[in-house]
Amino acid sequence: MKQYKDKWGRYVVSLYKNSHKKARFVHRLVAQAFIPNPNNKPEVNHKRPITNILCDNRVDNLEWCTSKENSQWTIKCGNLYNPSFGKYGKDNIKSKPIV
Repeated sequence: MKQYKDKWGRYVVSLYKNSHKKARFVHRLVAQAFIPNPNNKPEVNHKRPITNILCDNRVDNLEWCTSKENSQWTIKCGNLYNPSFGKYGKDNIKSKPIV
């Protein structure tokens, strides 16, 4: 399967069933296949930061977590996928001057 990166640097694959296409995150597929989830947590967290160069989807870098745990870890470790995340106005990299 060919992987591609989304705008935040996460790898995605397209899966097909009965001619219906569904995009799935590789890290989530790895976690579902190889990491037990006894507490039935809904999200998968990367323990090491995702960068534009590398997205480490190995089993030892993934863990199941809640949405709150994932958000808290992201803020604590500075693992923000989008460099403009939380920035508004002229500080956002997508902002354009108004003439």
